[in-house]
Amino acid sequence: MANIDILSSLITNKQVEQEVLFAELQADSFDHTVLQQFPPISNIIINIVILKGTLQIVIDNIRHKCTPSNNNIVNIKPVNTITQMTPGSDFKGHIIILPKSFMDRADHGVKPIPFRDVLSMRFQHTITIPKAGIEILADYFRLIVENSQTNESPLNRSIFEHAVLLYHLKVAQMIFAEMEKQQKKGLISRSSLLCNQFTQLLTQHIEEEHEVLFYADKLNITPHYLTKITHKYIGFAANKVIANELITQASLLLRNPDYTLQQIADRLHFCDQSSFGKFFKKHTGKTPATYRADTNIPIE
Repeated sequence: MANIDILSSLITNKQVEQEVLFAELQADSFDHTVLQQFPPISNIIINIVILKGTLQIVIDNIRHKCTPSNNNIVNIKPVNTITQMTPGSDFKGHIIILPKSFMDRADHGVKPIPFRDVLSMRFQHTITIPKAGIEILADYFRLIVENSQTNESPLNRSIFEHAVLLYHLKVAQMIFAEMEKQQKKGLISRSSLLCNQFTQLLTQHIEEEHEVLFYADKLNITPHYLTKITHKYIGFAANKVIANELITQASLLLRNPDYTLQQIADRLHFCDQSSFGKFFKKHTGKTPATYRADTNIPIE
């Protein structure tokens, strides 16, 4: 069962449109049988706003108690894992769940939140925002609800997609603002800063530099320590993080019909098209040509 299907079975009064699940929540909105047997869930985007009562949630083995005055926004990225969710008897809020397939379609291949920022947000599971911010998100949520269950015209589908994307980006903007406050107050550790610097370097050099040693040298640390840091803050070894970002860049280029497969291999500094194809298939299960065909891009 897919992760979004698990959550769909958990929430009783939800709506689902274009793969997006959204619902107004209260304690009796949850199937408590499913809650008691909660399986680990990851690789989706979840935003929860707490309006009343309490919600206890375990993300990456860290327990958060969320109330309207503390941790009133829960933001779960694809790299996070939920293992428990327990609403209080007086809980009220709303939830929006986005699968990666929706985001890939809605942003049309343009990533509004850079990879380095997604990674740096990994441990920012919750934030506390003022009442005015909660009201803004409530307005955006109403916009999503109002534009759901409309006819299937391309215009209506586009309005719904943009409303969902607007909500998601607004939450990300609020998280970035909170992270900047923490950094100014000196609440971010050296290892966390090194991890952020690594992801920034990765964005700048990923096309030409694919080895852990290059990035470790830039940070004046050993490859072993860099991998230790990425395991702590990202959940993967440094070489896996590099490979994931390289696949992301390759996928974006493959969606652009102006590039041939050879040109993409050259741009990403593979020794030849065959090496690029083997790398891409190893990490995605598809050849570059198959991926391009599946996204309806003409094959040269």
